[in-house]
Amino acid sequence: VGVRKVLGAGRRQLTGQFILEAQASAWLGLLLAGLLTLLVLPLANSLLDKTYTAAQLLRPNTLLAALVVTVLAGLAAGIYPAVGFSRLSSDRMLKGSRAGLAQKTGARRLLLLFQFAISIALIIATLSIGRQISYMKDRPLGFAKTQQLVLPVRAWTGIEARAETLQNEFGRQAAVSGAAFSSSLPGREMSTFGTRLLEEDWNRSRVFQYLFCDFAFIGQYRIAMAAGRPFRRDMGSDAAACLVNRAAVRALGLASPQAALGHLLVGGNDDNRMQIIGVSEDFHYRGLQAEVEPLVMELLTSPFGKDFSRHDFLTLGVETARAREALAAVEATWRRLSPQLPFEYFFLDDDFNRQYRAEERIGKLSGALTVIGIAIACLGLLGMMTFSAQRRRKEMAIRKVVGASVPQIAARLNREFFWLLLAANLLAWPLAYFAVDNWLQGFANRAAINPLLFAAAALAALLLALLTISLQTLKAARANPVESLRHE
Repeated sequence: VGVRKVLGAGRRQLTGQFILEAQASAWLGLLLAGLLTLLVLPLANSLLDKTYTAAQLLRPNTLLAALVVTVLAGLAAGIYPAVGFSRLSSDRMLKGSRAGLAQKTGARRLLLLFQFAISIALIIATLSIGRQISYMKDRPLGFAKTQQLVLPVRAWTGIEARAETLQNEFGRQAAVSGAAFSSSLPGREMSTFGTRLLEEDWNRSRVFQYLFCDFAFIGQYRIAMAAGRPFRRDMGSDAAACLVNRAAVRALGLASPQAALGHLLVGGNDDNRMQIIGVSEDFHYRGLQAEVEPLVMELLTSPFGKDFSRHDFLTLGVETARAREALAAVEATWRRLSPQLPFEYFFLDDDFNRQYRAEERIGKLSGALTVIGIAIACLGLLGMMTFSAQRRRKEMAIRKVVGASVPQIAARLNREFFWLLLAANLLAWPLAYFAVDNWLQGFANRAAINPLLFAAAALAALLLALLTISLQTLKAARANPVESLRHE
């Protein structure tokens, strides 16, 4: 640039040169970005649970946006150095002086500060999301979620008439500990009906969830009772009875689970009158994102159950150590009893955890953004470190001549970046806290924000920064001072 200025190049020509070089870099970056996008498209579809195709990415509006961003990026990248170098005289540039340009590192430091602050905030967010997902998956739900093998039996011919026979056939397998039919499952959609106490007016009806099940369901799922009793096969009156959970007792305005026993409920229509014979503890039949809602459980064989439900699922208890044996025995029984239907099954815990897929996608996306953010920040830090070492090479040479050791020089070079990382943490922590806290507000059951996650994010950022600049720092600290001092 100095030679061109000596030969008569004006500011406009120099600016054009910088912009042309920057545009070439920007267009090359666009080409590489396009190739990289095609390579990571399957991974992006997996993270976002989408089915984007390459054709969708090549739509006119997408291409136009990419071209505009490329041109603007090239202009910005070219104008900035052009303005800076045009202010320097030819002789100072030919001597290698950076006075007036090299000193203006405030903008670089500010950009690097924000890059690391965003990266640290993303690390905290990713760790917090993972902690919340683990909390939801591991927290006791109030029913037996594990060791439950579920068979979808809705398609079986005459399932209602064959229910007891099928229950006995599957339940007597050596590796199966029990069998229970139900119209739905925890984690699945249930029927809803307007429900009120018999003595209340119809306009006092509340919308309750309804689950239709058999006599074995409460025991099979190990649901605790707060008052009363579960359904019993030897009690013929249970065909006109129901169980409710504690949430239903509260919604009905009854004083306690014990006080709810004996009350008559009207649900669905005026003909469906059920006596409350038991109150279960609140169990999370839906994901932990929401509070437990009022639930009514009726028998599949009740008059209302026969009209509005079916034997859709058969849940079999299996021992973990004998899961393979149980699965083989159940499949053999299925093929013997219904050879025309394909064998279908799933485990309840896997099915229940599907409710957390949205949170898992957010966690994966946050993790991917964290990796990208850290990579960009580390590249910026490496560039800043290289620039700083080059700018301060004479200072480091003098210090080395007067007796400074390599570790002392390296520590001095790293000091300014340590303070920058500290400032990035001070900026990132409150932002991350409020963002994570706001996200957790959407969960009725949430894990507390752990301060250790903030410390872990700070430590991770520090280690990554040290790994990024250590080689460049040692190279600058070990440089021969004679080579540096002989430059004007």
